[in-house]
Amino acid sequence: IKDAEAKIHPLVGFKNHVSELYDEYRENNVFLDKLKQLEEKNIANFRRCRGDGNCFYRAFSYRFFEYFLTNATEQEHQDAIKLLENVKAWLKKIGYQEFAFEDFYDMTMEYFQNCRGIVESELVRIFQEDGTSNAIVVFFRLVVSSFLQTHADDYLPFVDGYETMDVFCQAQVEAFGRDADQIHIIALSNALDVKVKVAYLDASDSKISFHEFGPENSKSLCEITLLYRPGHYDLLYQ
Repeated sequence: IKDAEAKIHPLVGFKNHVSELYDEYRENNVFLDKLKQLEEKNIANFRRCRGDGNCFYRAFSYRFFEYFLTNATEQEHQDAIKLLENVKAWLKKIGYQEFAFEDFYDMTMEYFQNCRGIVESELVRIFQEDGTSNAIVVFFRLVVSSFLQTHADDYLPFVDGYETMDVFCQAQVEAFGRDADQIHIIALSNALDVKVKVAYLDASDSKISFHEFGPENSKSLCEITLLYRPGHYDLLYQ
C-alpha cells in the first residue's frame, strides 16, 4: 500500500481546494457533507501529505516551517530557533549520545534557521526530497520521544501495553513509519508550544468535529490545523 501511495502522491503536495477531495467520497454523503462544512467555516484549502505512516509528523513539521516562512516576525522566528536548540539537551537528558541524533538535528536546524530566506515552492521542494524530508520527520519524532520520556509520570498512565515510557517511545514514536495517535499530538504540541486543531472526517454525527491540543496559554508559537481521515493526516488552511 505504501509503495502504491508513493507512486501517486509526493511526500508533501501543493496547496489545493478541498473540493479536490470530493471525488474520493462521492459515494459517502457523510464525508462529503463534512468537507463542505469546512468551506462554510472558511477552511477552503488543504495540502496532502503522503500516507506512509509519517503523515502527522510531516504535516506538522511542514506547517511549522511554513508558518515561520510566511506568518511570523523575525523575533518569533528567533524564539522558535532557541526552542528547537533545546532539543539537543532534552535528548542528552534521556541518554542519547550526540552522534545518534546530530545528523537529524543539524539538517533540521540548518533549514529552519534559513527558512525565511526562501519562497514557498522551495520549501515544498525541500519536503519532497526523501533524505531531507525524512530527516526532519525523524527529528520531530525525537522531540516527541524526549518530551514523553521527561514527562513519563504524566503520560505513562495513558499508554497501554508498555511498562516504561522509553520502551513505548522506541516502539511507537521513534520507529519510522509508525502512525501517530493523540498522545503523540499532545506531546509535540506541548513540547514546541504549538496549538494544534484537528478536524475529524469520520462517520459520526453529521457535523464535523474539531479537537484542540497544545498549551492553554493564550500565546503560542504558532497554530496548525490538520484534517484527519481514518488513518491519515493532511494540512488545512483558511
